Amino acid sequence: MTVFVLERNLELEDEFDSHDHDKTIYGVAFNGKEPVSTARLLLLNDDVVRITRVATLKEYRAKTRN
Repeated sequence: MTVFVLERNLELEDEFDSHDHDKTIYGVAFNGKEPVSTARLLLLNDDVVRITRVATLKEYRAKTRN
């Protein structure tokens, strides 16, 4: 919510769409215990997954992991 709704001024009701349901897979990246990035994974078929809605907190963008 921080990236899309607060930073990019997306309406809260637009944060979720028809691809968000109980079988949707989401990934979260952590820095220690702090969640810093999320992504939604859409299963297109048995062999293909599309990564969508990637959101990373501003202070963690364009950083590399040491």
